[in-house]
Amino acid sequence: MALRWRNWIIGVLLLLGATQVAQGSWIHVKALVAQQLLQQAWLRGQQSGLIEKPWPWADTHPVARLQVPRLGIDQIVLEGNHGQALAFGPGLASESVMPGTEGVMLISGHRDTHFRFMRNLRVGDQVRVDSISGEHLAYRVTDTRVVNAHDLYLQSDNTHKLLLATCWPFNSAVLGGQWRFVVIAEPVLPVTVARVAFVAKRGGLYGGY
Repeated sequence: MALRWRNWIIGVLLLLGATQVAQGSWIHVKALVAQQLLQQAWLRGQQSGLIEKPWPWADTHPVARLQVPRLGIDQIVLEGNHGQALAFGPGLASESVMPGTEGVMLISGHRDTHFRFMRNLRVGDQVRVDSISGEHLAYRVTDTRVVNAHDLYLQSDNTHKLLLATCWPFNSAVLGGQWRFVVIAEPVLPVTVARVAFVAKRGGLYGGY
């Protein structure tokens, strides 16, 4: 009887372990597949000038392309940094400026999927951001710091910079938490702000001065 119970407990533990592994693998597979679909939506959006959803039921859409050449990072950034969007890619905070607009641009991502590379970023690294309207912006990492999530806010002055943020510590088993690892990047050259601002209207984009 004791042997039977022991075998049963071992079987349950193995099943639970396999379930956890499968769930963890699914998160990474979903993130990878989503980026492929986002890349396609990004290309369609640049060609059509319209908001192109990566899949019909998506509640977000591509707004930028993020690249870190030294680390081989090339990702599509989604509108909004809510949980639903961050499951598929890094997200542009709703309160931050759009790429190519003067101000502070904040892009967030999960530390165990799309923004896993953050732990390898260092001062001096180049970060590139492309806007959906075709602008190419270059930044250089100038600082990294750990801050309380409640202290991560966007200044309303005329400073132009890029902030990349993810949860910290990197290896914590706790989801979310109160700490954020933030990378600060400054423009390599003075940024030329586009005269034409692209905004959403009736499912499309239109230009206006």
